[in-house]
Amino acid sequence: MYDWLQEEEIDFEAMLEAIASLENLWQNKERLMQHISQLEVKINNLKAGKKSFKSLFNFKSPAEELQIVEAEKGTSDKTLTDMENVIKLATFNIDNYIEYFKVEKLAGYYKNLNTFAELQKSNSDKINHVWDTVAHDKNVKKLMNEDHSEAE
Repeated sequence: MYDWLQEEEIDFEAMLEAIASLENLWQNKERLMQHISQLEVKINNLKAGKKSFKSLFNFKSPAEELQIVEAEKGTSDKTLTDMENVIKLATFNIDNYIEYFKVEKLAGYYKNLNTFAELQKSNSDKINHVWDTVAHDKNVKKLMNEDHSEAE
């Protein structure tokens, strides 16, 4: 029973870690989307010929800077697509495991806890039988009567 409980605890902790990892992926996706939005603004500003204070100290031409920022945005877009695919896959797997957990694991818990309860009841019945046998034993009653008569 102890080993079974240990295994179930490990499974449960693994599930919690998987969910935490999925939440972390969602947070990283949100940060990446914000970064892509910032790159889009920067690209629009470069195309419009707007200059920033930072660009005054840049030794690259606006065309070179635009090419670099567009390449970074392309890489970020690909990373976002890959991340969305990983999130879909992780969500699918976690959803399937949760369904498995609800059906199979809970049925296993019910079965094992019932078995444990039956064992406890059986042990309790055996202990009660032992003490009942002791209480009704002629020799024990005789000893108890002798002890009471000596005490008086």
